Amino acid sequence: MKEQLRRENDELRRSIRACKQRSEVIQTNVRVAIGNCSEFSDEYRQLRETFRNLFFDELLANPNFLRHIQSSPGRDDFLIEENKLRQKHQHIIATRISDGEQCVVKIIRNKRTISDAQRINSEIGILQRLGHPFLNRIYGCWIEPDHMCVVYKHAGRDLNCLMDDYPEGLPERLLHPILRSLVDILAYTHTRGVAHGDLNPQHILVDTNNGYRSITVKVSGFGSILDENLEIHPHLKSFGSPGFAGPEIINGGGWDFMKADAWSLGCVLNAAMIGKRSYDQLWMRIFDNIHLVESEIDRIDFLDGLTTAQRLCAVHWPDTLANVVEACLRIEPRDRPAVRNLFRFESGTWGVLEGSQRSTFSSRSDV
Repeated sequence: MKEQLRRENDELRRSIRACKQRSEVIQTNVRVAIGNCSEFSDEYRQLRETFRNLFFDELLANPNFLRHIQSSPGRDDFLIEENKLRQKHQHIIATRISDGEQCVVKIIRNKRTISDAQRINSEIGILQRLGHPFLNRIYGCWIEPDHMCVVYKHAGRDLNCLMDDYPEGLPERLLHPILRSLVDILAYTHTRGVAHGDLNPQHILVDTNNGYRSITVKVSGFGSILDENLEIHPHLKSFGSPGFAGPEIINGGGWDFMKADAWSLGCVLNAAMIGKRSYDQLWMRIFDNIHLVESEIDRIDFLDGLTTAQRLCAVHWPDTLANVVEACLRIEPRDRPAVRNLFRFESGTWGVLEGSQRSTFSSRSDV
């Protein structure tokens, strides 16, 4: 019996050594294959980049392509510090030569793509027919060999930076004028058939004059702007930002663009009221695995998590704003109010005007 066990153990050891040797051979082959694939992949990327640049330059030579960009003020119309332009800055200060007005140049590096250019071109064209003082207009745009430059009016810090000053959330003395301005601008664009499409704190510029005694708000970043007069929405696939785009994004279609803006407005208010850290912990984490939502079960789990996050965040909402945020953050787009129906009552409480989806939210106006 012992001899038999010894022979079996020896045979097992030989089998293990053979398996280890085969494993080493396989691992070596895998490493070689990965190296070869990497070389082919690098070559493919280089060829693709070369083709894309040639194709882009060919299109750019056509005067009808990107006509709004090509007709807008360009590099020679602004004074810019060349050393900053060459560095890795994303935003730099410039001066418009015609009147000396200070501007901000947004540099889109390594993204000289047709889709980016079309998005900016569309934004310029649509903004040209909108005349609202809270719109942060594009003053100029031009395309360099390896980047694009878009010039905006200098309009203060974005809301994301302002929130850094208030880790526990913005005070109501700031929240109310910011909301009033956002409702005003969205109601204006919506009545003209235009949705913003990507409302988030980085696209809301807040200029606090005289130590917060005067606040000016402007909306920028109409990169996903949607015009209902257009038959095709070329930027639909990039509609909205994670944590601010409506939950209907997981349905892959059927958008109500104006109601999606209402959802984004609710998210902006939520983030501003509870602070960035709490927003990341309670809200943004729900969107971490949204790319894994592939089945109806996944969708139900995602929406359940979103509903729970809403309840946790609502604990921090001030009474004067809770009604309007809850109304904007309804899961079903048809249940959300039109932005134009959001209203601040004489008591100081925000709610939804009668005639909208659910006028009962005005019942707290006497608080």
